[in-house]
Amino acid sequence: MAKGPGVLVRGLSEKKIESLWALTMRPEGHWWQDLLRSWAPSGAPLEGHRQLRLAVRDEYLNFYHCGQSVARVSLDRMARPRLEVHHKYVFDDVPGQAYMTLSDGTVRYRSGNNSEVPYQGLQTIAAWIRRADKYSGYEKSGVECVVAANDDVIDLEMGIPWWPEQSTDAGTPERTGKYAPRMDMIALEDGPGGRIDIVFWEAKTLGDSRLRSRSNPEVIRQLQVYNKYLSRPAYRDAASAAYVETCKLLETIHQMAAGLRRETALPRLGNIVSRIAAGAEIPVVDPMPRLLIFPSELEAGKFERQVSTWSSHLARLRSAFPVYCVDDPKTAALGRHTL
Repeated sequence: MAKGPGVLVRGLSEKKIESLWALTMRPEGHWWQDLLRSWAPSGAPLEGHRQLRLAVRDEYLNFYHCGQSVARVSLDRMARPRLEVHHKYVFDDVPGQAYMTLSDGTVRYRSGNNSEVPYQGLQTIAAWIRRADKYSGYEKSGVECVVAANDDVIDLEMGIPWWPEQSTDAGTPERTGKYAPRMDMIALEDGPGGRIDIVFWEAKTLGDSRLRSRSNPEVIRQLQVYNKYLSRPAYRDAASAAYVETCKLLETIHQMAAGLRRETALPRLGNIVSRIAAGAEIPVVDPMPRLLIFPSELEAGKFERQVSTWSSHLARLRSAFPVYCVDDPKTAALGRHTL
């Protein structure tokens, strides 16, 4: 589908995919191989060196750890690879927003700073991940638990593109930026009549003030933006096509990871992901985003006690959008049956 305002796009060009295959097969190794070894597909827990989740974007890839973008992989017009990492994952306690790039075995600032560190393979990526852990709150850690329990999650930290009607739609929340707040997860599920649905999920802890309001909670305003966007057939069809491409690329990258030398016990992709990647079925976007709520405290059993203090807020949320409440995100099974 052609790119344009409001059109969601996912995937990599064939030339860039070929370049990644070449990097995968390099006998001397490459940082791309290290990222593949660090990837845990949805439905698998973060264990050992597999500590990253993969999100497909428009001509680039993001590798996340508990909601933190640890590595961004892009390829230029000549299909030469580039890895970018925020400097807060490379150094301890550094201020500001600055990014570094990995090239020629060294991690360097893009400009304005001569500091650099050598790249030492999985050891370096593990150090980035340890620092990323410091920035992951309970909400993002909870989302990670949900991803580990659901092999049909196909996107994380998803942001819809700006669309022309956004600034004129009645009821669209006022915002200072161009884009709507990101959605935590996009998941596939078996829908009615044998179809496959693409579902947008936003996660919040029970103590999040954005769930509460005497009139219109902030989270409802956020979901309304997505509902308005997804209710437009052209954007909805584009999103469906984008996530078909996502599934195909996930399948391809899974094949790359499985083909690495000395690679063992690579977790499988979800069954629905593989079905779509094979081209057997075309998924349908559900225009109604869903809200997942879990307790803000780690102790099991807290949900019932907390929810009793704000039942009116919960009723207001449920009157607007589907809501799934779970006491422990580790046990959250996404799907229509949970609502």
